[in-house]
Amino acid sequence: MVAQAFEELLLRIRELQALNKAICGKSYCTDYEEYIYLDKLGQRVKPGYITQNFTRTLKKMVYVIFAITTCVIVVQASYSPMESA
Repeated sequence: MVAQAFEELLLRIRELQALNKAICGKSYCTDYEEYIYLDKLGQRVKPGYITQNFTRTLKKMVYVIFAITTCVIVVQASYSPMESA
């Protein structure tokens, strides 16, 4: 069962790579086609990428969540059901 799930995952990854290759055309890098973990342009995603960029990505996500939450609070604070009646 686990092996089948991994097989399905790998097939989906391969399909996405083929789609990206078709979309990007000549811009798609074909040097690393034997690798599994590629970005949208066919470049290898190196194993340390997630570790190296985790803090920066986390900070971006916190900023986005804060911005979304702030906007919702501002909209809720300025909305009055009595004004729309």
